[in-house]
Amino acid sequence: MTTQLTPTKRLAFTAAVALLVGSQLIWDHFHGGVPVHYMLHNPDLPAISNWWSLLIIPVLTWIALLLVDRRINKLSENNRPIALKKALQLFVFALIYGFIVGLFFTLDITVVSDTGTIIVFALSFLIPLYRIEYLLGFVLGLTYFIGGTLPTFFGLILMGIYFITFKVGQFIINQFKSKQTTQ
Repeated sequence: MTTQLTPTKRLAFTAAVALLVGSQLIWDHFHGGVPVHYMLHNPDLPAISNWWSLLIIPVLTWIALLLVDRRINKLSENNRPIALKKALQLFVFALIYGFIVGLFFTLDITVVSDTGTIIVFALSFLIPLYRIEYLLGFVLGLTYFIGGTLPTFFGLILMGIYFITFKVGQFIINQFKSKQTTQ
């Protein structure tokens, strides 16, 4: 079993994602129009069209697969299959989470998305949620419901926050461990 995300595999997956995004945009176009999102939810400010998803999502997909491949290839040959499987599991977890958040957001049931956001934030102190496979899964999960532009923008902001919280969490854990070993 090869554990490399070859350029051919990355291209095939990226093309599949682009095809799905394009299909959704065409569907939107012929069924009421492609949605636009206004900055700060104010129609007086510039709008961001979901047509941008056709560029943003495939580029994000390609970059995510490239970064995961590079991270995995730094590992020893024995650890690569495990790391690739874990990256795939993290992607699927984030995809499901993004889909659930989008579904409940669409149904205007905010308690689920609010609670999920708090839980994920708390987990970010212990788990490296800033990894690119989380972002890709989260964005793809939300794309069906609200397009890909806003989830990508907010996902990148969350990645920065999760990076900081994870580093703070690791610092606290390491400080606690070092005090335990000195006693």
